Amino acid sequence: MSKYPKITLATAMTPDTPEHYAALVDQGVSTALVTVHMSEFAHYPAGAIHARVARKAGMQTCACLITDLKSPVIDARAFCTAIKNGVFTSNKVAIVALPLCEQKDAQKRLEELIQYVSCYVDQNDILVGLTKDCIDKHYFDIKRIKQNLMVVCSGTLNAGIDRTSVWLYETKVDSEDAYLGYDYYGFFSDTSYQLTLDSEYIAQPGDSWVTIATCQGIWLPKLLELNGAQYSQEVVPGQRIKIR
Repeated sequence: MSKYPKITLATAMTPDTPEHYAALVDQGVSTALVTVHMSEFAHYPAGAIHARVARKAGMQTCACLITDLKSPVIDARAFCTAIKNGVFTSNKVAIVALPLCEQKDAQKRLEELIQYVSCYVDQNDILVGLTKDCIDKHYFDIKRIKQNLMVVCSGTLNAGIDRTSVWLYETKVDSEDAYLGYDYYGFFSDTSYQLTLDSEYIAQPGDSWVTIATCQGIWLPKLLELNGAQYSQEVVPGQRIKIR
């Protein structure tokens, strides 16, 4: 199991039952990012329900905005109106940007949106989420993003981007589609979980290439390359694994 805190992203499509949130808690999830606004859709009613159910399950709750950046100021205004209603237990917020493919000024639009939100939320309390695909296609220059960065991947390999604070991936929980994430640097828990600086890791019983990559914050293909290994090879307890 990873040493890092786990989070989940909830939208209007996510089950809002106590059973679902109990299953998330069983998987070690301690924080729910609850979508309160998505471009052209008001998620606040569903978001309020998710926030209450998540709190009853023992999670802290944070507000999330999902934007296509088509109308950044409109999205930011709707989001900030929703978060002032006091439903959430944390002042920290997440902004997930999913730009339309034809947008050539996605970076400028995102910065405009962040500037608006930062009038209501401290810059240090904003988490900016981008998909790995958008980063690879250079829709955004992550060096220009001063806030904490969350990378959204479709698979369960880690993001492979050094400055990633949170890595969010798609999976299933209790047979339902879900997004879970690892909070590498304790953004939501306010705890320092700095990645190890050791160059080697001693394999423990039950370890696999996937669990080691996850716990050490290393892109799985890079870990395999460092060790001249194949994914199908078993990891033996006591084995010295290169991680740098």
